[in-house]
Amino acid sequence: MKASGLTRFLVTVLCLLLGLSSRQADASGSKPPLPRIAVAPFRIEPQPFPGAPSRQDLDVITRHLAAEATAQAVRTLRERGYAKDVEIVARPPEATAPIVICGVVKLPVALPPHIAGVDAGRRHGAFATGQVTLVRTDGTVVATGSVRLGWGAVWWIAGGPKDRRLAPLDAVLADFARKAADRLVRQVAGRDPSAATP
Repeated sequence: MKASGLTRFLVTVLCLLLGLSSRQADASGSKPPLPRIAVAPFRIEPQPFPGAPSRQDLDVITRHLAAEATAQAVRTLRERGYAKDVEIVARPPEATAPIVICGVVKLPVALPPHIAGVDAGRRHGAFATGQVTLVRTDGTVVATGSVRLGWGAVWWIAGGPKDRRLAPLDAVLADFARKAADRLVRQVAGRDPSAATP
């Protein structure tokens, strides 16, 4: 990701986080495991899907989903009290925090027109997968995790009971990106950094 593109990406993530309240500790008031955690930009890896058209805006949707996933990772860390402070960094070596969360979400970003709505949500198998790594700034691995989300993990229908309609695909994709990031972060954020492996 070029410098200018990375700057725009980080600004997008910060904008997504503006105005959102964050709980720095959970309801029990317990002390967070770490005073500070960093989040590197999550990556989105578009996956091919049989019969799906190609997207002319592939770079745009990929950046958008990456920003959504990264912002969700930060929200999850803050709201669940995993750390007193959370920073966003371009690369792990740039972090001032002792450990950094790095993640990737893989999912198709285009589908055939007939796969939508309730029918899409009822399909079997995984729609999105993800991996996460908790690392020190020197690259030492603290913990890893993975997630598989089925087609029905998010809503494919928008509107209320009297105004049901197909949810826009990009909105569905953003829901998948956020849900994957949330589950990935929850898998590793509370791990003890002293358990790191070379």
